[in-house]
Amino acid sequence: MSTQETNYLMIFLVAALMMAAILLFLLLSTIWYSKAYKRLYQYKLAGEISVTEKERKRIAADLHDDLGPLLAITKLQAESIYNEQGSNRLVLKEIISNIEYAICSMERVNMVLVPPLLQKKGLKNALKALVQQLQVIHTIQITLICKQIPIIHKKEIELSVYRIVQELVNNVLKHSRASEINIAIRADVHFLHIHVRDNGVGFDLHDMQQNAKGLGLQSITNRAELLRGTLQIEAMPGEGVHAVVQIPLKNILL
Repeated sequence: MSTQETNYLMIFLVAALMMAAILLFLLLSTIWYSKAYKRLYQYKLAGEISVTEKERKRIAADLHDDLGPLLAITKLQAESIYNEQGSNRLVLKEIISNIEYAICSMERVNMVLVPPLLQKKGLKNALKALVQQLQVIHTIQITLICKQIPIIHKKEIELSVYRIVQELVNNVLKHSRASEINIAIRADVHFLHIHVRDNGVGFDLHDMQQNAKGLGLQSITNRAELLRGTLQIEAMPGEGVHAVVQIPLKNILL
């Protein structure tokens, strides 16, 4: 091989190495930016959910501290007038009944905003209370099965799991026209599995994927993603819906 051919070969090899280095740099940069974007997206989601939960707590506190005592005092005042003789007893009785209904409604709203049992007695008992409350409000049969649910020490993670179940059930109540909802939560070695199944009207899965936000699934997906989990939907028109959330235990038991 002549000197000139050797030089050409060296130039070719150097150019090839430079091209390979540039391609490798571009590939690594793409991967890095992709991971960075995903982290930023998750921080954004976490921030949005945190703001939402803080606002819920603020509203619940306002209801409990301001409206609750006001309704209670008004009820006592109306009862004291009712006990006196007068011609307006029927009107006062109706007013007292309306105030009692308002107090019960406020307590239900408070429970939705900030589930009190979650802090005191944990996820399982909070979900049982949620099911009992929903069965009182809605004419629907709800069954809840909890097996081997681990103790979640971080309250914000426990709240996220609770909200996932709550929002899945609310979706059924809003859209499915179901008469039964079955909730099953269990843990195995690696995952926490959440199943919510109904016997409602179902829907076309392709249409759901095109209109996920409209069906209220985006919030559930966001909460699951923050815990590195997944949401899967099985549905057909007329055959109900089966929603499955899987969350790695290592991201729950931090």
